Amino acid sequence: ENLYYEENIRVTNKVLDEVHATQNRIVVMNKCDLLNGREIEENERQVLISAKTGKGIEKLKNMIYDNLYNK
Repeated sequence: ENLYYEENIRVTNKVLDEVHATQNRIVVMNKCDLLNGREIEENERQVLISAKTGKGIEKLKNMIYDNLYNK
């Protein structure tokens, strides 16, 4: 159980900034099936998925498609 997801996102974004990967980021948070009622916000750049159950996968695919083809 990772209760430090916000810190993980901050560190990841810092690394991506350092390598100049600054465009069209999508934050993908896996294992949403393990949240046990905790709320994590989704928005147009952030999606919750569960590789185990498939939840959110279609939304992620749509976000990737939109990023690639509907700029």
